[in-house]
Amino acid sequence: MNRKFSPAQRLLVMCCALTIGSEMLLAQETDSQTSSDLKGYKIIEGDIIVPENFFDPQIQAAWRQLRQWPGGQVPFRFHPNVTPANQNAMRAAMAEWERVANIDFTLRINEGDWVEIRDDTLNASAVGRVGGRQEIMIFNWNNRWIMCHELAHCLGYWHEQSRPDRDTYVRINWENIIDDEDILELPSDYELKQNYPNPFNPSTTIAFALPKPSTVTLKLFDMFGRELATLAEGKFSAGRHQVVFDATSFSSGVYFYRMQANEFSQTRRLTLVK
Repeated sequence: MNRKFSPAQRLLVMCCALTIGSEMLLAQETDSQTSSDLKGYKIIEGDIIVPENFFDPQIQAAWRQLRQWPGGQVPFRFHPNVTPANQNAMRAAMAEWERVANIDFTLRINEGDWVEIRDDTLNASAVGRVGGRQEIMIFNWNNRWIMCHELAHCLGYWHEQSRPDRDTYVRINWENIIDDEDILELPSDYELKQNYPNPFNPSTTIAFALPKPSTVTLKLFDMFGRELATLAEGKFSAGRHQVVFDATSFSSGVYFYRMQANEFSQTRRLTLVK
């Protein structure tokens, strides 16, 4: 029997689709990414803020308990480093959640538990209400769905693939979400997307679009133009595709990835932070 998704569920699927395909494991610890306000905390799974001792079983069990915002009210304020334009972009992302769920993001007056939203070098958030001041860090202010994704963490959502009860909680049947090409039109042009997350550690997802079946090569280069790895190579069907780049064996730094398909060529930059 096909299941119909509520507006809130569809929004959550769209947000989580940004990370589907990345190899994130519940018991796998990753090195902290750099940020100015992560004393006593670290980043796991690319964008989730947890205590430094999170992988202590007792700490992890306590931290994974759902901590909801009372009455769906989420007090927040913007850090002074957030520009007015970026504030408006975040408010638009908040409105997406307020439109489909019983959630209200309200400017903080004197509430004891609240969220500070700041401009940073990565996208990250704690999961649920932590208590006291907590942060949402945003790098990609031009992508509303990335901001919706971090807001989802703040509201209490873990990555589906890292939930301890994932096998009994939800199973995504893609046929219920995307029927066929009648819903998703084929791309009209070739396109190489910016990797997400970026900066990243240790893996990131690179997406590209093909308007027709094409022979594709996707290669990685260092800052001096030296070829380091082939990330994808072969014939691909028309449509949208994703490649997961695992940089476990690479050092921190700036790299470039280039896609060539028929006469199309495009290069983008990515940043590995360990």
